[in-house]
Amino acid sequence: MKATIFSLRPPKGLIDRSAAGGFSTRPVEGKKAAYLPSPYAGYIAAILTNSGHTVRVSDADLFPADLSLIHTTAVCHREELDLARRIRHSGGSVAFFGSMCSAIPDLFLKFADLVIAGEPEEAAIQIAAGHMPSSLMRTARIENLDELPFPSWEQFDVDSFSCYPSFGQGPVLPVLSSRGCPLS
Repeated sequence: MKATIFSLRPPKGLIDRSAAGGFSTRPVEGKKAAYLPSPYAGYIAAILTNSGHTVRVSDADLFPADLSLIHTTAVCHREELDLARRIRHSGGSVAFFGSMCSAIPDLFLKFADLVIAGEPEEAAIQIAAGHMPSSLMRTARIENLDELPFPSWEQFDVDSFSCYPSFGQGPVLPVLSSRGCPLS
């Protein structure tokens, strides 16, 4: 299977996908800001690649793929829905993942073959094994992060990532040491 993982950049500036609980923030135009990839995209890439599938990562370009996985955010959801329309119009399949589609799955359902509400790795494992869930898939919390492969960053433009001003210009990659709220 060929898969493309999309992590869109908005037309005006960058977004920080790690901020606001994964819903993302958009910095003030003209100001330097953090730009980090979605750790979930790295995990999905690793799961699919380790199972022998071909994975590409894009921030806008369409590639021929059996499945396009789109990371959803609050600040770019209109662009993400438009991308899904274009992919489906060309005959491709679309799956959404991320905080925004987990919080409001109904907003995304009519634009996708699959909406992953919750952590996307469980769905990626099923897809990698040849089973394509459909419609809405609610996933459970990953209890043991050690069972997941390390994120695969080979397909990402890691030189473009930064955590300015904390770590200078980059490159910087995210690390997840836990999931969910530690207080719940």
